[in-house]
Amino acid sequence: MMRARRYRHLITISVATTCYWCAVTYALTPTPHLTSAEWESRLCQGYGVINAAFGDNWGRAEWASDFSKLAVMVYYPTNGPGPPNSNTEIFVFHVGEAGAPVNVTAYPGPDRNPAWSPDGRQLAFTRDFSDKIQLIDQDGKNLVELTGNGSELAWSPTGAEIAFIDSTLNLSVVSTKGSRPQKLTLTSDHAAKPAWSPDGHQIAFIRAGGSNDRGDLLIVNADGTNQVIVNPASASARTLPLWSPDGSTIAFGGWDASRVRQIFLVRPDGLETRQLTHDPLSKVAVTWSPDGSEIAYITKNTSGLGELDVLDVKAGSVKHLCSVAY
Repeated sequence: MMRARRYRHLITISVATTCYWCAVTYALTPTPHLTSAEWESRLCQGYGVINAAFGDNWGRAEWASDFSKLAVMVYYPTNGPGPPNSNTEIFVFHVGEAGAPVNVTAYPGPDRNPAWSPDGRQLAFTRDFSDKIQLIDQDGKNLVELTGNGSELAWSPTGAEIAFIDSTLNLSVVSTKGSRPQKLTLTSDHAAKPAWSPDGHQIAFIRAGGSNDRGDLLIVNADGTNQVIVNPASASARTLPLWSPDGSTIAFGGWDASRVRQIFLVRPDGLETRQLTHDPLSKVAVTWSPDGSEIAYITKNTSGLGELDVLDVKAGSVKHLCSVAY
């Protein structure tokens, strides 16, 4: 499966044959007026539509911040340059409305890394193997090239900037008006999976590298200052960090001592970390509920399917929602 999971959390999963853990992403800021029941219903409706339309040929799927619509990256066989199934298109559909998902990019080369603007009116994505960052309206009109060589896009809460991983594998930001990108990190390690804090003052991201294939969760100010590691030595960070709606905690997927991917919570100051899941199946967090009381995550079960579950952060109880093909 390739799903993607990143408002603050969108889902993002991706990759050619099926890189289930590569990406699941949900939009940056859940909408407060949604009840938990409505939120859960939209998640399962959305997955149901893309599973029915594309089977397991979809990769990254990203929700708008109000969970009313979903952008999904779909793989197609190709005889052109690049690996098999490297030609990708981005489809959009509105949850609860009639009609099939609509191809909004319709381009002969790969279109990847969809990310909704905070207001849900635009998508940012990357085009071709050079990963040129593009902006397009939700209906596929008004395409604009923003800058070149970027991946893993994340809009700031104001919509004024986009954080991305540049061609040197460092964290950069660029204005959505098209100014010169600003590099925020300078490292030989691989930065990945940026996520803005709700107030827009900080960006969390994963840094891969070092001994034992360790991944660290870091936070840096939006101007590139004060970069700090916040995850404990006992949890190697692996998947997209998800800020809680109030910005008080960050959920992330990390290896436990047995190298099983579990869900952890950490405060932005790094002073308190809690492991939320403990069973022997790998999982990845997808998004917070609008009220910040629950986290949705996907578990890869023993039959190879994905199970979408919701965990009550305070009580620790888990509720199964629906299955996800991948």
